[in-house]
Amino acid sequence: GSCHATTSSTVMNAAIGQSGSFSVVANNANFGDPCVGPAKTLAVKLGYGISVNGPAQNFTITVNPTPSITAQTPTICSGTAFTVTPSDGSGNIVPANTTYTWTVAANANVSGQSDQTLAQSSISQTLTNLTNTVQTVVYTVTPVSATGPCTGSTFTVSVTVNPTPVVPAQTATICDGGTFTVTSTNNPTATIIPAGTTYSWSAPAAITGISGLASGTSASSISGTLTNSTNAPIDVVYTVTPTSGAAGNCVGASFTVTVTVYPAPALSSTLTPADICSGTIFSYSATSNTQLNPTFSWSRAAVAGISQASATGSSASISETLTNTTNVPVSVTYVYTITANGCPAT
Repeated sequence: GSCHATTSSTVMNAAIGQSGSFSVVANNANFGDPCVGPAKTLAVKLGYGISVNGPAQNFTITVNPTPSITAQTPTICSGTAFTVTPSDGSGNIVPANTTYTWTVAANANVSGQSDQTLAQSSISQTLTNLTNTVQTVVYTVTPVSATGPCTGSTFTVSVTVNPTPVVPAQTATICDGGTFTVTSTNNPTATIIPAGTTYSWSAPAAITGISGLASGTSASSISGTLTNSTNAPIDVVYTVTPTSGAAGNCVGASFTVTVTVYPAPALSSTLTPADICSGTIFSYSATSNTQLNPTFSWSRAAVAGISQASATGSSASISETLTNTTNVPVSVTYVYTITANGCPAT
């Protein structure tokens, strides 16, 4: 043989003298080991009649290599493709231009897997993990060499598919000076939150009337404190990138968190109404320029020197008689509570 002449010659010498047909197993024991890659040849000497000492005749038998491939174990993040292209060596016999077909054991928690009956130059598919835990997809692959062709034994490709975070757009509402915290909850397949998922975001561009804009890195939730110095609600939009925890550190698609910051309502009517004389009616109508249809309530504590007891009201207007029992002016203070969109201010 072209690899180990002594071995193959011994095999053929043992066959000489047999009548009829005979066979020689094409394996490493007969043809030598190692000898991968090129086809092997075997010199054959045939004898005719009773004598085996007739003229020598040379024959060449080409033994094409058969693929032999060990199990493969690629790992990917959900939503990406794996590609396995076996190479010759390290325990593998991969003749040039070997092709592959396969079947796959269905995993209901993964999409994108399918059998392949058309010969391929590599084993490749895009797999999506529909859960927040690690999944495995097992392919049984049949290799076939181009020359021959020779079909090798099947081998497995076990693909580990790590989960990738999937988070839809989020919203939050806070009052002026309040703190928002957004923590997504796993709810496949719309929301996939692997264990240990963290979030990173850059500070939004400057917004007139808003202070407190800040970035975040590898946080367990999206959080911030924002102040609205205007009289109207303002939306602040964060663009957030989620990354899974120990299971692959897979980076998910960015999503938005829109935070509506409502202003603190305030009185726009005067805070220093005109003085009144004792025993006359004090009238006042509160107004606010907050663009959120605020509601009003007020209270007045009992005041020394004023005969009237404490009082309260649930409207914007005050109308009550105040009597001063002293010989000096007495100040009376009313406290308003204004509420707009759930945001109170006093």
